[in-house]
Amino acid sequence: MEKQRLEKTVDKIALEVIKHTEAIKGLVTKGEFVEFKNENFTRLDNMMTVLQRLDQERVFTVERIRRLEEDIEKIKTHLALS
Repeated sequence: MEKQRLEKTVDKIALEVIKHTEAIKGLVTKGEFVEFKNENFTRLDNMMTVLQRLDQERVFTVERIRRLEEDIEKIKTHLALS
């Protein structure tokens, strides 16, 4: 009787070990995680570079528009005097 209970307990433990072993197989390794992290940091760095360029372009565009508006006002003033 005791032997059967012990065997059932061992069987349950063995089944749990098998379940956990299968679950562990689905996990990523540390190396895979580090590779994934590095790839994502590289992508984020590339996106930041693009955003910085766009921001610089926006600043230059706004300044150019301001100068053009000043020129237009000068032309309007000149035409009104003529």
